[in-house]
Amino acid sequence: MRSDISRLFMFAFLALFLTACKSVTVDNPVDGEIYTEVPDIQLSFPSGRPDPFEVSLNGADITAAFTVTDSGATAAAASISGSMVSGANSLKVVKPDTSVVTFTYDISGPVVHVTSVTDGATLVVVGYVEDPSGVASLSANGSVIVLDESNGFTANIAAANFIEFVAEDSLGYVSTQKYADESIVMEEAVAVRINRNGLDFMVTEVEEILEGEGLAALLPTDPILEQNFIVASAKVYALDATLGSADVAMNVTGSGGNFDMSGNFNDIWARYTINIDWPWPLPDSNIDGTLTLDSAAFTGDVNVDANNGEVIVAVNNLNLNLDAIRTDIENFPDWLLTPFYEIFEWLFEWILEGMLESLVPELVGGFLDTFTSDLELDLGGSIIKPAISPESFNSPNNGIDITLDSHIYALTSNGPKNVGSAFGSDATLPTPTSTTPAGDEKDVGMILSENAINQALMAATEAGVLSLSLGAADIPELGEVDTTAGNVRMRLIPTAAPTIDLVGELDAGLGTLAFNDFYIAFDSYNETTQEWSLFVGATMDVGATADLGITDNNSIALDLVGLPTINIRDIDDASTIALSEALVNALLEEFMPIVLPVVLNSVGAIPLPSFAGYSFNVGDLWVADAQANFVALAGDLVKAEATAAATASRTFARVDGVQAKGIFGLGAAAVDSDVVTIDVAGSEDRMAYRYSVDGAPFGLWKNRTEINLYGLRAGEHEVTVCSRNAMMVVDGDCDTVNFTTN
Repeated sequence: MRSDISRLFMFAFLALFLTACKSVTVDNPVDGEIYTEVPDIQLSFPSGRPDPFEVSLNGADITAAFTVTDSGATAAAASISGSMVSGANSLKVVKPDTSVVTFTYDISGPVVHVTSVTDGATLVVVGYVEDPSGVASLSANGSVIVLDESNGFTANIAAANFIEFVAEDSLGYVSTQKYADESIVMEEAVAVRINRNGLDFMVTEVEEILEGEGLAALLPTDPILEQNFIVASAKVYALDATLGSADVAMNVTGSGGNFDMSGNFNDIWARYTINIDWPWPLPDSNIDGTLTLDSAAFTGDVNVDANNGEVIVAVNNLNLNLDAIRTDIENFPDWLLTPFYEIFEWLFEWILEGMLESLVPELVGGFLDTFTSDLELDLGGSIIKPAISPESFNSPNNGIDITLDSHIYALTSNGPKNVGSAFGSDATLPTPTSTTPAGDEKDVGMILSENAINQALMAATEAGVLSLSLGAADIPELGEVDTTAGNVRMRLIPTAAPTIDLVGELDAGLGTLAFNDFYIAFDSYNETTQEWSLFVGATMDVGATADLGITDNNSIALDLVGLPTINIRDIDDASTIALSEALVNALLEEFMPIVLPVVLNSVGAIPLPSFAGYSFNVGDLWVADAQANFVALAGDLVKAEATAAATASRTFARVDGVQAKGIFGLGAAAVDSDVVTIDVAGSEDRMAYRYSVDGAPFGLWKNRTEINLYGLRAGEHEVTVCSRNAMMVVDGDCDTVNFTTN
């Protein structure tokens, strides 16, 4: 369904043809120019006023900003300034279709690219600096770095917790890029909120584990009572015991995440035997019986604390109050019955208190220890260690808030060494919430800092997760790159980790992704020589709008929203086919929307919080603060047994409003828009969807009512959509949607 390499030349021809007959000309801004102030937009209509007419700037519709006449249209700078971004901007006349004009709006300092880092007594850092208006200076941690004539540098930088590059351009704009060493623990980088409903799951687990604990196994094998009387001696043995049920209440108290615990053990039963040793010549005798206790009420305090990253739970001030013990022994003398009752009362207290003191801390600690200390993630043979440890507990509004430190690092070293992970700010962690922006209350909420996400991206890069070799089995379209080859593969070699910059007002996603200076190669295999040869290779920068979603193993990963922007920095001279930069760019534009989701979805280095016996089904994700330093998510707890018993979800997907539109008179059907919207608002509530475009690997799970596909290539498309419901049951019969774009 994707084009082969020969189609790229056809695209070039069509571009020339369309340029010759275009009905709109962009007079200002000028393609490739640098502007230090927002330019007016000036369009002219050589063939008369077009209808329909639509213009976008950086993907935003700005048609309403234009004053339109029969000969042209103008949009004043003030009316479009809100859609401008610092750096590269893309202006496109969407209707009628006109080539994109890319220009630079330079109102920020230079960008520092680090291309290699070598460990030693000091870090040997190699890189370069770029700015459209020219670079004036660069320093690292206050020390001046000398630039060569191409703005490249090799610098010895003393190892430190943070490395801060400060660069200034010729216009006086200054930029700061700060990186945290891989050893840094991000303090107060994560917060988890468990509300009352979420805590009730924990209480249910406490009840079930108390009820499931076999009392018989806790009984002593030795006599529980040995009594000598004037005429005989007796030994009492407890043979068996059962517990009918347990009722537990745990109310949040104080400010440290503590609980008042109360409840009842109900319907306690025990079987016993009394061995009586009579003096000679009387024979010894046994008396068997059963004993019952309607209930045993208990109260106590459950104290929760964090110590060196571990959850510490203790039950204190425990008080147990037993109902009267009843036995079925008839005509038993009172002088033997009284100590018998006393010893069984002691036995029940000993067993029940022991259960509460041992089982409750274990379960509460396991439930509140939301990121286990022994967790390691194996991502295709590359091992990531997410050490996310609790530092404090708080208990506002009848729930528990947990503040955690985060240190995500690589255990394998199959990728490049980084100067550090992108570090935004020391912003204060917001109070976590389990309420979504739409007002829906979930069981659990989580807040995650941008710094922790970038540390995870660095860890994944250094571990080798992003150093990929993909074949036609991974990306079927690779077979169309070189149809003469027996096999084709794509290699991705990162120079540095990608970074995410959360953006609060970005409608299409949660942030902007930058993946700079990475090398991509298309290799073809010669069956005769049995050797791989480089078909074409290039070093590039990629920018994209990114979103967050959930992987199959319940980790947080990045997802691509729309088409990436590609800046080719260098074409490998060793390429066996000589392509111009424009054609290499066209080739990469074909494949990057397929490849990037594969790459990004593999970086599931941030696990979701775990709760003993429960899965965490994420509902919504959103930027948590006005400064866009944190992302929030909220979801519900799902019991494994409930998942097993739940019915499958029902996938629903359709494209409405498909409009037939002629292309050069061929009459091909097309979606008359740059954005294809697939409606997935099914009949079931709280549905998560993921999808695959044209056979590409599936993306991430995310709750949504529609799927928007941006800038699809011309031709026929097939999108497969799958759903899972609130019980996390995946529909085995996914929907397929087919359509054509022009």
